[in-house]
Amino acid sequence: MLIVNVLAAFVAGIAMAETGSVACIFISIIYAACLYLRRSRQAFFLLLVALFGYFLALHDASEPRPTVSEPENRAYRLIASRIDGLDVSPLSKSLAHGLILGNKRHFERGKLQDIRAAGMSHIFSVSGFHIGIIYLALTVLLKPLCLFGKHKLRKPIALAFVWIYVGWIGLPPSAVRAATMVTAFLAALRLGRELESLEKLSAAALMMLLADTRQLWSVGFQLSCLAVGGIVLARPWYEDKSWLVQSIVVSLAAQLATMPLVAYYFHIVPLFSWLQAVVIVPLLPFLLFILVGRLLVPLRALSNLIDSLSTWIFSIADKITDLETLSLGGQPLWTPSAATTCALQAVTLGGFCLLRKN
Repeated sequence: MLIVNVLAAFVAGIAMAETGSVACIFISIIYAACLYLRRSRQAFFLLLVALFGYFLALHDASEPRPTVSEPENRAYRLIASRIDGLDVSPLSKSLAHGLILGNKRHFERGKLQDIRAAGMSHIFSVSGFHIGIIYLALTVLLKPLCLFGKHKLRKPIALAFVWIYVGWIGLPPSAVRAATMVTAFLAALRLGRELESLEKLSAAALMMLLADTRQLWSVGFQLSCLAVGGIVLARPWYEDKSWLVQSIVVSLAAQLATMPLVAYYFHIVPLFSWLQAVVIVPLLPFLLFILVGRLLVPLRALSNLIDSLSTWIFSIADKITDLETLSLGGQPLWTPSAATTCALQAVTLGGFCLLRKN
C-alpha cells in the first residue's frame, strides 16, 4: 500500500500549501511519528513527499489557470460536425455529444438539471465506464494479431488508441484518470506485479496531481475519486454475485461514498440515483456502439433506434427526478460546512474500510 501512503502524503503537502492549515501539518507529523515507530525510512520518505507536494502546489498556484473550452483539434471538430449532421432528434444529438465527446453543453439547461437531480450526470460524460468499453472493444478488434503471433501487441496498441481518443476530446480529468488507471494496470502486469484496485486509483490520482496540483480542488476530480474508491472498498460485497446485485451494490457504494460531498457542493441528498445502474447503465454500451456505427454508416434504421433509446433513457431520468422530488432526498434540506463535510467523509470511508475487513 505504499502508493496509497505516497498519495496521502502528497495530498497533505498540497493542502498545506493551498490552505495554510496548521492542522494538516500536525496530522502529517503525527502520522509520520506513528509510522516511524515501525518503519523509520518510509516515514522520512513520506515527509519528503509531503514537502515536495507543498512546493509543487506553491509553484502551480503562481501559474495562470488553463481556460476551459472545447478542444480545437481537427478530429474533435470532425466528430462534432458528424454528430450535428445526424438525422436524429436534438435530444439524441445532445446525448451523442455527451457519450462520445464528453460534452454536456449541448443539453438544454432544464434537461441538464434533471440529469443532475437523477444522479446521472456522470453517465453523459467520458469516464471510466466509457474508457473501459472502448479499451475492451479495441482488444477484441485487434484479436486477429494473435494469428500472426503478435498477441503481445494487442494491449499496448489498444492503450495507445485510448490515449489518442482521450487527447481528441480535450483530456477531460475523468477520462485521463480512467486511462491512467488502465496504464498503471498494464505497467504492473508488464513488471510482473498485480496492483490492487485501490493502488491503481492512487497511482492515477497521483499522476494527475503531479501534472497539476490544483486538480485536488476540482469538484469532478474529488467526486470521481471518491466514487471509484467507494466501489473498490465495497468489492467484497458484490464480488461473485449476480449481475443485478453487482449493479445495485456498485451504484449504492458510489452514492454513499460521495454523498457528503454532493450535499456540500449541490445541497441535495439523492436517494434513488442507484436505480439508473439497473435500468440505464446496461443500455449504454449498446447505445454507444450504435452511435459509432451510425457515424460510420448512414442507416436510417440506426437513427430510429438511437431516438428510441434516447427517449427511453430520458424518460427514466424524469421518473427518477420525480421520485427525488417527492421524497426527502433531492431537496435542499441541509448544507453542511466544510469541516462537517470532511468529518462525514472520513466517517463514511472509515465505515467502508471497517466493513471491508470484516
